[in-house]
Amino acid sequence: MKGNYKEYDNKTYVEYLDSALYILITTGDQKTIEEIKSKLSERNETIFGEIVSYKTLLILAKLARKKVYLEQSDDFEKLHILQEAREEADKLYEDYLASIEPPIFLEAIAHIAYYLAKQVLKKQADIHKKFLKSWEEWHVYLTKKNKNKRKGEQIKEKLRAILGDKIDDLEKIQQEHTIDIQRAKDGKGHMFIDIDNEIKTEDCTINERLILPPRLQASDILVIDEYTGCVEMDGKIYTLRDYYEMVKNDINQSWLYSTDLLKRIILTYLIKRCQNGDEQAFNKLYGFYYPHAERRALQFIRHKAQNYGKDVAFSEGGSLSEDEAKSAVGMILAVLLKGDDPANIYKYLDKDRSERKGFDFLNKRPHTALEESYNTLFQLINGQYTMLTRFQDELVQRNKDVLHRYKKAKKSATRKHYMQSLLQTSQYYLSRSNNSVMMFTMLDPLALLSISTQYNNNLFKPTKKGNLTSWLFGVKGSFPGKILEALNDWFKRNITTKNGKRTVPEDDYGLFTFEEDDFVDDFNKDELT
Repeated sequence: MKGNYKEYDNKTYVEYLDSALYILITTGDQKTIEEIKSKLSERNETIFGEIVSYKTLLILAKLARKKVYLEQSDDFEKLHILQEAREEADKLYEDYLASIEPPIFLEAIAHIAYYLAKQVLKKQADIHKKFLKSWEEWHVYLTKKNKNKRKGEQIKEKLRAILGDKIDDLEKIQQEHTIDIQRAKDGKGHMFIDIDNEIKTEDCTINERLILPPRLQASDILVIDEYTGCVEMDGKIYTLRDYYEMVKNDINQSWLYSTDLLKRIILTYLIKRCQNGDEQAFNKLYGFYYPHAERRALQFIRHKAQNYGKDVAFSEGGSLSEDEAKSAVGMILAVLLKGDDPANIYKYLDKDRSERKGFDFLNKRPHTALEESYNTLFQLINGQYTMLTRFQDELVQRNKDVLHRYKKAKKSATRKHYMQSLLQTSQYYLSRSNNSVMMFTMLDPLALLSISTQYNNNLFKPTKKGNLTSWLFGVKGSFPGKILEALNDWFKRNITTKNGKRTVPEDDYGLFTFEEDDFVDDFNKDELT
């Protein structure tokens, strides 16, 4: 006989089904419970009914105590009584399970698992089918209805069909984003540094404090997780995260030029913390780069003015004034360092260019990221529906022979083997079906954005071939830099088109002369790491 199965006590066998039973009970799915009962033998039906009853009692007892704790946390007597009631219910449940002979209980729980898996798979497949049908119908309808609207308006209406009012709750979107930021700040995002691919190491010196971890065997790369002990000081080992907290106030602009590998690791970590919403990390980087960005903006706008006349400058108070250029480059630098704010993505999704004035996005067409998410999610849920349908057939086919042989078997050991096989297979498909509901958690504004490969795709990615400074300000002769690209976009948005040519409004003209030497770049890119 093939296969060896580990034996458990009755309580442990039930625990394999806990998550599925919890969903049935808390959602009040009495229909599914009754359908499972109708498939079971009289003895197995009785056991299933008792399990459901006890589980219901335990869940209610837990919820009752939680409710009192939240509302009357100082009522210790009531909390104690409820805790005792819960413990008593748990003891009764354990006694009941222990009272059933193991072979009898194994048969019952195996059949319960089998029919539970069948019902749950069918239920989930039906939910997916109905959802997809409704989604497709709305998609066709909205595509025809909104064909003459802007792309942003079109995708917002399509998203509304699956997100409902969530798409308009900008405050909730921002709150959820703030929670995600705090999670990353608390170290729950588990940021890491891929030294091989994110840092230029060829010219680096090794700091005596740095402890390099062994290479990951699976991928043969050198990675430092933020909880990796990688710095030794005074006989004590510090994690990347802890060491950063110690030195973050000491990080200055000179670190941008350093060939010290440890400093480069810390700088890369600083950048990632900034991109994950750490305001302190952002302020540090913003302080490094804004003075240079401001000079670049002034240099840019004065050169633009000179293109229209030798002693021409744009007038104060106009849309192309120096103050406006400085303000614009400040916002540009912020979004280049942080990335797009998801709340603003939704806020300005259906707005035209004039309504988005003052806002710059890494993704110049935010609707493309959400359209990608919209299409991808449909494909994912459709694929999951196909999987659930296949699982229904597999569950029956894999257990058909097992159930037949179990009825014919005479030896207790053989019967036990078949029931263990039935339980294991059924539990496998049950767990897969339970996981399928997780896909619907993606029907959330933030989760939907995370699907897109385009959302914040233009954010700086640490690489050994370049650095944040050259990415922002360019490399002479090869790349103008993101700052200059964004300033050009800003300039184009603030001029008009007349007779097919871009024109600066007359109100924006003034007179000014300046010396080029006053605006020499303060970063020596040849020295940058």
